[in-house]
Amino acid sequence: WTVALAFWAPFSAWVILFDGAEPTALLLALPVVLITVVGFSLVGTIQALRGRSVFGRPLASQT
Repeated sequence: WTVALAFWAPFSAWVILFDGAEPTALLLALPVVLITVVGFSLVGTIQALRGRSVFGRPLASQT
């Protein structure tokens, strides 16, 4: 959650300050950010459990 909010908060500020979007647009953006963060976290966890980096290469400890 902390990581998701760390991405969402600056995005929200940017939209409010520079785009003049309504707050409802930010509520629509929050699920997108959360899904993206959870997705990347899940992929990273699976890769680590398989002994690979996020990019698919073997981990340094296995070379």
